[in-house]
Amino acid sequence: MDSKNIPVSKEVYLLNNFKWLILENVDNIDYQHELRYNHKLKAYLNTYDYEKMFFQLDDKFMDIRRLKEKYIEFNKTKEKDLNKIEILLNDLIDLYDRSSLSMFKEFSEILKKHKQEVINSLIYITDSKGNERRLSNGPMEGYNRTPKDFKRNSRGLSNFEYARSRLIWSNRKNEPVLSIPKSKQEVYKFKK
Repeated sequence: MDSKNIPVSKEVYLLNNFKWLILENVDNIDYQHELRYNHKLKAYLNTYDYEKMFFQLDDKFMDIRRLKEKYIEFNKTKEKDLNKIEILLNDLIDLYDRSSLSMFKEFSEILKKHKQEVINSLIYITDSKGNERRLSNGPMEGYNRTPKDFKRNSRGLSNFEYARSRLIWSNRKNEPVLSIPKSKQEVYKFKK
């Protein structure tokens, strides 16, 4: 029998189409009360029904979501005392260590190995506008992405001076301070 003609079971359909119920943050799930007809399941269902059916597939799914949400809750903490943050992280690591799920045991090992980095990621700083935000390397990563995007879009660099000038111009905020771009004659000088 051809495998393409075998109908997809209800369980496979739920796993393929509703895995977002376990992956999405619970706070971000838009629970709909309105019933809609699902042709595959041949029933009128809302988000709560899909969730109930999905979590009935395996008892561990609810534990996976609960433990995942614990880390999200920890990551959203507004605590500024690093000692208290370390206590919260140690509690989370212990919880993951006691879990029967191997993925959380492995994750606890990663958290142990990078404990100080995780704690440092929860340090708050005040930016130039007076707003508090978490310490992040996001601005530097964005700055480093510009040359990579330029190189990818140009499919290679044949003229280094032209590429250098273009990157300087694309990243400048105060052009006299950051760099003085070269003239067109300087950029396009060819050696004969």
